[in-house]
Amino acid sequence: MDESWFLPLAGFAGGTLLGLASQAGRFCTHGAIEDVVFGGDSRRLRMALLGLALAMGAVFALSGAGVVDLSGAALLVRPLPLAAVAVGAFLFGIGMALVGTCAFGSLARLGSGDLGGLLVVGVVGVTGYSAASGVLGSWLGTAPPRSLADAAPQGLAHDLSTLAGLPVAFVGIAVATALAAAVLSSRSFRAERAFLGWSVVIALGIVSGWWATGIEAASGFSGTGATSHSFVRPLGESVIVFMTGPTGGPTFGIGAMLGVIAGGAAGSLWRGTFQWQACDDARTFRRHLLGAALMGIGGVLAFGCTIGQGLTAASVLAWSAPVAMLGMFAGSWLVLQWMVRGTVTAPLLELLRRA
Repeated sequence: MDESWFLPLAGFAGGTLLGLASQAGRFCTHGAIEDVVFGGDSRRLRMALLGLALAMGAVFALSGAGVVDLSGAALLVRPLPLAAVAVGAFLFGIGMALVGTCAFGSLARLGSGDLGGLLVVGVVGVTGYSAASGVLGSWLGTAPPRSLADAAPQGLAHDLSTLAGLPVAFVGIAVATALAAAVLSSRSFRAERAFLGWSVVIALGIVSGWWATGIEAASGFSGTGATSHSFVRPLGESVIVFMTGPTGGPTFGIGAMLGVIAGGAAGSLWRGTFQWQACDDARTFRRHLLGAALMGIGGVLAFGCTIGQGLTAASVLAWSAPVAMLGMFAGSWLVLQWMVRGTVTAPLLELLRRA
């Protein structure tokens, strides 16, 4: 097999696992937020967090074994502007709530026959790519900072390692173990074997990305560091490839995008929920259009989406991950309150009184 197909096929395999988890395992960040806010049900959130813990432990184990070199990981060596990450994540959260799912979820929905996902994916791709490399990027000043090849990795595990004098891999695995223990402290969640199983699938999807890109980075041919899945800029790259052809060759991100669609299709067929459908009315269309544009721009400012920051960046304990996820939660929470209760003032006052 041509070596140029290694990364796209690895991306496709990992994306398929994530797409399966979305449609067959009900893995959805926005859905998990809705469950917690309005139903007091944390099971889907715990599923995602357990998947994160498993992925984190595996990635740091691979790092300790020398399989994945985290010193060149872009989310760790860049001095990411955390203020921009917070603002972008907040915009992404608003867009996610308006659409009803994130960019990744829209890909999985497209695979299940929801043509509304095609609209969202296309708009996220165009606005995201424009914000990163095109007209919007020049206007907004969102061009990503250059990776610093000689800079020390910046993340919780690396900083704690420096302070305590312990191996980075040991610190990362310890944090992952603590997170897994906290998630599994719920007896009701431990009884949900399906959620436990899909947590493993989510972790495998993220770890496979770090493993494949780590191997490619070690070969020296890719010119980039190790990373894993994210679904904003790759959507824009896919739009360009669709129009002009793969001039730069197939990429990990494009393979992952196609994998999520395939996994979403397989998962929906498995559950018997595959059905061709589109936006219900013009109001839904407008809401999805605005939400997708906000996710495209916000995802670039935040340097990732719910997967890119919430799982990929978080799995290596990048400082940007908690900032991004809090911003996304805040934006989504506000829009959900407005859509369900018709106001954000009363919920905010209630939240302040509880605090």
